[in-house]
Amino acid sequence: MRKRIAWAVICVMIAVGLVACGGGGGGSSSTPVTSGFAGSCTTQVGAAIICADYTGSSFSSSIVQTSCSHSYQTYSPSYCAIVAIGKCSTVGQTSTNTYYNSSYTISTTSSNCTNNGGTWTSF
Repeated sequence: MRKRIAWAVICVMIAVGLVACGGGGGGSSSTPVTSGFAGSCTTQVGAAIICADYTGSSFSSSIVQTSCSHSYQTYSPSYCAIVAIGKCSTVGQTSTNTYYNSSYTISTTSSNCTNNGGTWTSF
């Protein structure tokens, strides 16, 4: 049950990113967006923690804060600060780095990341 809820949260976070940036990145750049940090959203389900940083001109702090609250996540104006096993990065007109703690397996999170167009980095 906990894994189902956690994966539902991951899907919501991906959807939040797509809605907030007007539908899926659209850009073809492979260079990470480094300006325009708008905040982060953190979700905790039991011991499982997911945190996503939102950067790019399509994000604003109010958009990210509203998206976080609508999906029952905690907004922070700071970058994610969790001990993570790795991150999933998406790059385009916007950039999202989503971090996963040790309650997740690298094999599952990395395959879900790449299946959704992201790049997985293990720590």
